[in-house]
Amino acid sequence: MVTFSEQQLVSFDERQQAKLRTSDYCRDHDLVDPITVLIATGLRRSELLGLRWCDFDTDADTITITGKVIRETGKGLIRMDETKTASGRRTLPLPRFAIEALTERRALRETIRASTCNTAGS
Repeated sequence: MVTFSEQQLVSFDERQQAKLRTSDYCRDHDLVDPITVLIATGLRRSELLGLRWCDFDTDADTITITGKVIRETGKGLIRMDETKTASGRRTLPLPRFAIEALTERRALRETIRASTCNTAGS
């Protein structure tokens, strides 16, 4: 597994974050935030897909890996409350750029949710 120093992560933030955010392909396919979290954490794809908002601790600036998403024949994608190994259940510190991406994503989600709820009764 490739790991990055804090300085390398800061460098990514300064040099590459803008490229990622301006990529038409990444924006059109809603990949900017997932790629940002992957770069910041090194999660497996199944773990990334298994993240829930309750796993993101804004006070501690961490994310806790508590499950994964698998494909089950006849059911499709399902979330399991287990990780690949016992050591897979872990809490990871997040660099500033990942915290910002997740915080912005959560705010956008809440805005969309509020506007959907407000128009549902109209």
